[in-house]
Amino acid sequence: MERREFLGGLAAAPAAVLSAGWDEAGQSRRRAEIYALHQRDCGPKFDDHGVWIADSTAPGGRERLWHAISLLKSDATRAKANAIIARTFEMRNRKEFQWTFSHFEFTASVQILAADKGELTAGNRELLSSLVRETFARKGAIRWLGYNDNFPAMELVVAVLGGEMFHDDSAVQRGIDSMRALLDYFESRGLLSEYTSSTYSPVTLLCISNVAEYARHAEARRLALQLERRIWLDVATRFHAPTNILAGPHSRAYSVDSVGHLHQIHMLFYQAFGEKLWLNPKRFMFPPIEHQEIHHDGDVPFMQCSTVWIASGTYHPTGEIERLAFQKPFPFHVTGTTEHGTATGMVMSRDSSGKFVPTQEVMEYQGGECVTTTYMTPDYAVGSATVQMHDGNQTDAFFVNFRRSPRPASIKETGTIYCRYCVNEDRPGYPWSDPRSAEPHPSRDILADAGRVRAVQKDGTVLALYQAKAQFLDDYRALRLTVVLPAFYRDLKRVEFDAKDGVVWVEDDFLYAAFRPLILTNHGRKEVVRVEKDRGFYAIQFVNYEGPARRFSRKALLETCNGFVAELGSSAEDATFDKFRAKVMSGVVSDETAAGHRITSYRRPGVRLDLCHTLYYSQLKHILVDGKPQPRPLFAYSGAKKPSV
Repeated sequence: MERREFLGGLAAAPAAVLSAGWDEAGQSRRRAEIYALHQRDCGPKFDDHGVWIADSTAPGGRERLWHAISLLKSDATRAKANAIIARTFEMRNRKEFQWTFSHFEFTASVQILAADKGELTAGNRELLSSLVRETFARKGAIRWLGYNDNFPAMELVVAVLGGEMFHDDSAVQRGIDSMRALLDYFESRGLLSEYTSSTYSPVTLLCISNVAEYARHAEARRLALQLERRIWLDVATRFHAPTNILAGPHSRAYSVDSVGHLHQIHMLFYQAFGEKLWLNPKRFMFPPIEHQEIHHDGDVPFMQCSTVWIASGTYHPTGEIERLAFQKPFPFHVTGTTEHGTATGMVMSRDSSGKFVPTQEVMEYQGGECVTTTYMTPDYAVGSATVQMHDGNQTDAFFVNFRRSPRPASIKETGTIYCRYCVNEDRPGYPWSDPRSAEPHPSRDILADAGRVRAVQKDGTVLALYQAKAQFLDDYRALRLTVVLPAFYRDLKRVEFDAKDGVVWVEDDFLYAAFRPLILTNHGRKEVVRVEKDRGFYAIQFVNYEGPARRFSRKALLETCNGFVAELGSSAEDATFDKFRAKVMSGVVSDETAAGHRITSYRRPGVRLDLCHTLYYSQLKHILVDGKPQPRPLFAYSGAKKPSV
């Protein structure tokens, strides 16, 4: 069966027949529950005139509309919801918002209109309608270019549903053409460019499911249902049911995603599958628990209204998708290909005022293909990507999630591991500022990666090669790779560097891990490897430089190598930690630079990994697994009848 035939088969039956594949009544019930919790917690934060009166951060335009989605559905809060909408447009006219209205506000407007059952005032219906009609001025193709896929997804739902509402056939056709283009993309790639994202995969699914649910155009519904289920396969196969965490790698992740706490993926899964998910918003958002990571620097109302937004959708997963999410046979393997667009920018240098300013040198983070690999056991999951998405700021190119109790039922009983190249004082748990911003706004939402990574994996073994990013020329006081292990509720049993072995050993009740450093270019340091704990995060630091402020050239930064071999195991796989240690110590690492290349290999019985790339332009020369080119199936997972699907 060809890919297009497979996808077509998912959506060829009439909607009445296909509805048996998802719990429509349960979704309606869960949506009402979330709305009621939101109305209880967030309704009182607005006065009767739609003014935000709480002490927390005032919501922007999109958040105000997300609040209204829920508040419109209750007799007790409907008048307030209409006041919120009306005031939102008044605030827009007075230019009181930080951001101009764009995809998020357009999408929320068409969603509110599509779900309206007479709750909107006539004035608000016209305000929302006029905002949707603004989008019809856009006539160009809605394209999928390898960047933030949630944006074309938002644009197509407005085009299709808005076009139908206001009889603009060209807008409807524009949305249909976009879906056909995405279907064509899936002929050559297995995953979206913005793949396996706990934040953004649910946004894309929400928008496409809206078309499948509300569109009157039969072809639009058919295409949307095909695409929705195709994207469901990504998150279902990567979902690790024992920990309720979306396994890596992740194209784009915020801190809340990297630590494995509740975010939009969990609202999506709760809305679709209900109480099978213990990490659900009823337990962990209304209200959150102590020490829980909250997006937007602790802005609980923001997360509560974004939960409402995801809950507003009706989703259409099949029974097979549900089985893949919750009843995987372990061990479980997933491999898929994606592609990402280039990120072109200017090399920047800090001036006398302390701000980064562009130089005359153009640089490029290359676009291209990425292969993602995930290996899961009941105890842990480990995933890696051959390269980061875009500039790599948000990519979890190496990610581990693991259980900390026999049957986890709380975020206190799960753990994660991820890594970032860090400069100067940057570290997990502290605010990070984007050096590209003229007016930096420090935030804990993201610890951006200051390095570039290439990785290759076989089962629980990952070879990860890092180098400094070299976009920002600065007087650096520290250059180091940081492997991050959040431990907000209790310490791990062991996180220690054995100088004799040259390995950092990690042990917990259901996880064994070892990190063997590769070349750690020495620009001056007192320690090569350091383990510390601060603000609830263990940080394993592989140090390239620590000392007085020192200006590094772009060439010197690109020649700054770092990285590790990671070995993952457990008592179920290795019996004892001593046997795991012996397995790790049987491995042999070779890592060198020659003629502008970095040439790295790792060998132990049963595993052989090789990776070679150029230092200055990051061209991949080869990736080998067991002496052969790394497999590159479009999308394959354990038990798939046809690996291509």
